[in-house]
Amino acid sequence: MSVPPARTSSTSATAHWALIALLTLATLGCVEETQDPSSRSPTTTSALDAPTSTDANAAALNPVEERLIRSLSSLSIRAHVAELSPDTSASVWAQFADGSELYVSAAPLGSFSSDVNIIESIIIDGVEIVKLTYDSTGIRVRFGCGQTTYELGGSPPPDFQGDLKSLAISLARDMKCHD
Repeated sequence: MSVPPARTSSTSATAHWALIALLTLATLGCVEETQDPSSRSPTTTSALDAPTSTDANAAALNPVEERLIRSLSSLSIRAHVAELSPDTSASVWAQFADGSELYVSAAPLGSFSSDVNIIESIIIDGVEIVKLTYDSTGIRVRFGCGQTTYELGGSPPPDFQGDLKSLAISLARDMKCHD
C-alpha cells in the first residue's frame, strides 16, 4: 500500500520544519537534552483544548505556550505544541485544510539569531514587525512582545492570503504587544 504523493510531501515538509524548529531552539539553548519527558504531558494540546486556569491540566502548557496558543485560537487558528519547551519559550504549529502549515516559535528577547537578511521592517501600533530570511530558509516574520520575541514561518491560514506579516500584525494586536 503506497502513500499518496501529496501526503508524502506534506509529511516531508512537516519533518523539515520540525527539524528546523528543533535545531533553532537547540542552538538558542532553549532545549535541554536532560529534560525529563514525564515532567510534561504529551504535546498534542490544541487551541480548542487549551486548558483554562481552572483546568486540572493547566500545568500542561508553560505560560508562553498558553499565551501563544490562546492568541492563535482567537484568530481561528488551531495550533498545537510542536515540542517541549522551557518556561520562557514555545514552539507551535498549525496545519490547514489545504495541507499548508504555520510554525511559530517564541523565545526570550535577544535569543533568535541576528544573522538574518532583513527584507522589510515596519512599526505598527508601536510594535516592530520584521520580515526576514536566514540564508537557508524561506521568509519569516518576527516581532517582540514584552520580554519575548515571536517568529513565524511556513504558511499563514487562507484568511491571511499568504501574508505572514498580516498574521504577525494580528497576533501582536491580539497579544496587546503595544501596551
